[in-house]
Amino acid sequence: MLTSKIKSKSLLGVTLIAGTIAIAFQSPAKSQSIAEILVQASDILNQQLPMRIDQDTQWDSTFVGPGQVMNYNYTLLNYSVAELDSNQFTKEFRPFVTQALCEEPTSQIFRDNNVAFGVNVYDNNHRLVSRIDVSPKECK
Repeated sequence: MLTSKIKSKSLLGVTLIAGTIAIAFQSPAKSQSIAEILVQASDILNQQLPMRIDQDTQWDSTFVGPGQVMNYNYTLLNYSVAELDSNQFTKEFRPFVTQALCEEPTSQIFRDNNVAFGVNVYDNNHRLVSRIDVSPKECK
């Protein structure tokens, strides 16, 4: 299934952004807010994007906001929204996004600083397939 491909590859994004943020937290500018650090990390990551994850998926960009939300944009390169069941896709992919924020050790920095995840998945014509938002408040 398509969502399992994205699930297995999306940890790359979580790991990269968490590592970038961890580096930013160790920088001399300790007076920076988490929002400033997120923007800085997003800018650094976006220099490496877009990144082909597999034959079907591209990680396009990241952006911050509104508020303390780290957003990830993906494109399904070989699918149009007409070929997909958006509700089913969201239903299958949401638990992975929740797990990435709530259980991954690399995401601890997000949880500690009340940073939510937002994931936008677009089709090959840049039409929205799914928007998933997960807050650290959902972590048990």
